[in-house]
Amino acid sequence: WVLGARIATALTGPRVELNGDGLQAYNANGVATVDIDGASGEFSLRTATSGPRVLIGPTGVQAFNSSNVRTVNLSASDGTFELRSGTSGARVEIDNAGVRGYGSTGAQTFNLASASGNVDMVGRLTSSTSSTGKRLVINPLFATDAEIRFYESEFDYHVITADVLGAENVMQLRSLPMSGIKYMIQLSSSSDNFIGLAEYVGSAIICGMVCYSDGRVGIYGTGVTGGSSDAAFVWQVQNGPGDGMFRSFWNGSNIQFVRQDTNTVVKTFIIDHPSDADRYLVHATTESPHNGVEYWGEVELDEDGLVAVELPSYFEDLTSPEGRAVFLSCRDVPDGVSATYPKSGRFTISGTPGRRVSWLVKAIRQDVPPLMVEPLRTDVEVHGSAPYRYYTIPEESRV
Repeated sequence: WVLGARIATALTGPRVELNGDGLQAYNANGVATVDIDGASGEFSLRTATSGPRVLIGPTGVQAFNSSNVRTVNLSASDGTFELRSGTSGARVEIDNAGVRGYGSTGAQTFNLASASGNVDMVGRLTSSTSSTGKRLVINPLFATDAEIRFYESEFDYHVITADVLGAENVMQLRSLPMSGIKYMIQLSSSSDNFIGLAEYVGSAIICGMVCYSDGRVGIYGTGVTGGSSDAAFVWQVQNGPGDGMFRSFWNGSNIQFVRQDTNTVVKTFIIDHPSDADRYLVHATTESPHNGVEYWGEVELDEDGLVAVELPSYFEDLTSPEGRAVFLSCRDVPDGVSATYPKSGRFTISGTPGRRVSWLVKAIRQDVPPLMVEPLRTDVEVHGSAPYRYYTIPEESRV
């Protein structure tokens, strides 16, 4: 044994020394960079004493950058660690709290919280490194109002976005190339909502439904570029049964229904004029204070100047015995013709033998209550949209 001995490669400066305490190594400044404790077995290693360096010792592993800022710390006691790629500017940090990323300005751009698993990110997230195939891209425009794109190819994609021409509180779901027609759904708390086909520029509706912010509902089917309302079929609904609530029109084509005030709305249809290509043919319905039905036809009087006309088999069950009428006209020349009152589903026409006679029968339905032609406003409840409005009698007003 050699007891109490000291063995050293030099007395000062860079050296290695073995003594009763253990083994040490010193740098040129005489600072120990290696120390192995002979009693406990603990050791510490350092690549330098300042500047960029790595330290290994009883507490763990540490690394420092040129500014003497610790960038790596691995604790030997509890296994916790801290890693950072830099101390300022663009960098990544990993520690017990999670993972964080910072941009070149030092602003945080990414955070993965280890406790909750929440992920917050500023920037674009893409499911593929390819820019031409199927892929998912989140926030492709780095906008404040982010969007999600589902690409089918290089340029065609479906998108969910809140970045709508600078508008606030608006969300769109649409499918599009960057030009041409796109499928679209727009939801807004302050402007129009719609679903359908639309042009890219200006979101002009070509075919679809619009819920306007003023309470109207529009159904468009123009079939023309631009989605012009001049060529649209529109339903408009407003606030209540007391208003003029309904209009539909197809201007410049076929069917047209023009909304006016409730009391002046009529049921019309418009077709191409059968003999003048420069005109339309417009007809409207007639009104009656009865729930009426009509039947008509043409007959020829027999040699006795008589003919029996059979009405539909359901005529007696459908219509009231009272209030029936027969109207007659001769086809060839004026003539005295007459008819009996319709009974048992038939009536008889009499006149000059051989005459051709046109007939029209009007009757009132008995399977429904008669119309209240002039009801008090307090006696009925009005429903529907003009001109398709109807009334019901409140329970308290029924006798």
